[in-house]
Amino acid sequence: MAFDVTPITSDIADGILAWCGVSDPTSAETNLAEIAADSAQAAIMFYRGLDRADEWAMDTDYVLYDVVRPVEATGHLYVCSTAGTSDETTRPTWPTSVGGTVTDGTVVWTEDTPGFETKYTSLAIEMGTYLYTKRGVDGTIAFSEGGVARSFEKGSFPPSMLARIALPVKSG
Repeated sequence: MAFDVTPITSDIADGILAWCGVSDPTSAETNLAEIAADSAQAAIMFYRGLDRADEWAMDTDYVLYDVVRPVEATGHLYVCSTAGTSDETTRPTWPTSVGGTVTDGTVVWTEDTPGFETKYTSLAIEMGTYLYTKRGVDGTIAFSEGGVARSFEKGSFPPSMLARIALPVKSG
């Protein structure tokens, strides 16, 4: 099951429109910017592993930088900041404040969801702008004018953008 991180799409969409010099967007331009923002954010979440974080488990060995999501949905992710073994009988009370920590058996978990989101905002705007400008402003994916035909390929990002996304660290 995918883990949903609180989206920041509207901020990204606003940034895309600003980068493209659109100061008074039409509904079609706004819709296209939202689609581009969703795609950019989803790509970053995929590469960061946020859509496939493991569910936390009792009596489990965790290594540094493992990322888990609580059994009960909190809308947050937690990174292992001290390796160890999770408690064998009790679920931790997960902190929801940025950078909050909780000790779970011998493991220390640090809340890290906002960091995953916000540190990639500018990259998401750049990636979204890349997608936004690949299509016509009205969402057109192909057109022909004066004997010249042009089509826009479906959304994908160049390796130079994807290389700026830090991959999750996983051991063994």
